[in-house]
Parts: sequence; C-alpha cells; structure tokens
Amino acid sequence: MDAATGADLAGPALPVVTGPAVRALGWSGSTLVVVQYEAETDLPSFFDETGATETRHVRVLGLQSGAEPQVLLDPPGMSPPSTSRSS
Repeated sequence: MDAATGADLAGPALPVVTGPAVRALGWSGSTLVVVQYEAETDLPSFFDETGATETRHVRVLGLQSGAEPQVLLDPPGMSPPSTSRSS
C-alpha cells in the first residue's frame, strides 16, 4: 500500500497470519515483523482486541515471502496482577 495515497502496490506475497489483531512493527531487511494477538475467550463483541485485559497472549513473528512465519518472541503466559497488599 502506498502510504501517501492508499493505493495497492506490488510487493512480496507474505504468509497469512490470523488472530483478532495482527499489527506490523516494521521491516527488518526483507522480514516484516508483526505482533499476533490471541484474545481471551468469551469476550463481548465490543472488546478492544489489543487491550491488556482482553489479550490472552501475544507473539512476535517474522514474515518473509515464500516461508512459514518465524516465531521471534513467544513469552510465557502471564498471571493476572495480584490485588492483595502486604502490611
């Protein structure tokens, strides 16, 4: 896509990545680096697909033409923040 006009441009055919949201971080050489979001289950249709409470997990992927997505970062699961306070 042309950033100035929004018109389609020729470019590399990249692998398809699915999820409630996939956001591009930028290019590293010929690799497009993206964040793939995985939503929590049973959320209402009006949720923020990248919100902290709605997101179950994220992965950072590298996408190259003619190749499978490469996992660059797959952090361990996170527990909800503790609400108890020490005395």
